[in-house]
Amino acid sequence: MDFAHKMLAFFPFPVGEIQTDHGIEFTYTFMPWVKKPHPFEELLKERGIRHKLIPIATPKQNGRVERSHRTDEKNFITSGDLESLPGGEESYLISSISTITSVPTQLWAG
Repeated sequence: MDFAHKMLAFFPFPVGEIQTDHGIEFTYTFMPWVKKPHPFEELLKERGIRHKLIPIATPKQNGRVERSHRTDEKNFITSGDLESLPGGEESYLISSISTITSVPTQLWAG
């Protein structure tokens, strides 16, 4: 959530819409067992910002991010060092680690 606050403070204009993928760092859309609202979506709602989810299986709309994730995961697997991942955002690490280890996302939802 720290990233979202920094990002919103960075832009010198009001943000009206944010587009993301369906990752658990942004939404619980595909996690029906999670009954609480997602903190990221709650922040956007509080600020009157529309959250647009890109269509599933459309990597062209999210290609740069996906390529970055592949590079980061390769670096992590090669080095085993969490410091090699950029940003240090907890949600990013959870997403990357769950992808690397194939741990069910239910464990990360709490």
